[in-house]
Amino acid sequence: MSQFNEDDDAEFYTDDVRFIADMLKDNWGTFHKWNLERPPIIYEPEQWMTNAANAAIFVYQISRYNSVSTTDYSTIQRTSFIAVRTSARHRKVFRKMVDEVYQIIYAHRRVGQNKLNGYTFMEIINDRDTNDYLGWYGNTLDIKLTTYNYPVASDGYGIHDDDCEGSV
Repeated sequence: MSQFNEDDDAEFYTDDVRFIADMLKDNWGTFHKWNLERPPIIYEPEQWMTNAANAAIFVYQISRYNSVSTTDYSTIQRTSFIAVRTSARHRKVFRKMVDEVYQIIYAHRRVGQNKLNGYTFMEIINDRDTNDYLGWYGNTLDIKLTTYNYPVASDGYGIHDDDCEGSV
């Protein structure tokens, strides 16, 4: 029987995409009184086409960068880049949706590692319109999550077998 439990997070391959999507879902409508219905906020590609009738937000990983940050190799600096793609059929709704995403991310920039999926802070580093030939309004925000002291419980010398000491 498998020991896999989908509720357990991986130690190093963290689910930063789900974290951002859940943050947007949990805080939608907090900052504005527009009565703007929360659009589908999706991070699994197979859900995109079935749920994006009039508007949608798609969250996906761009990349993640790790580098050693202490001389004893016990921590790494970790930087994760996440994209939030907002699209809508109507310009006025679209602009409010993008602004709502901005508000939520800015409100949580420095809430601490326990609430930022292990990261120290996050910021929006890029904002680009991605309108296309389909006639929908689109925007992608690039979000950078950073921590300087992600723990690594390993000295980096491999796994030692006591029976093999001294052998080459």
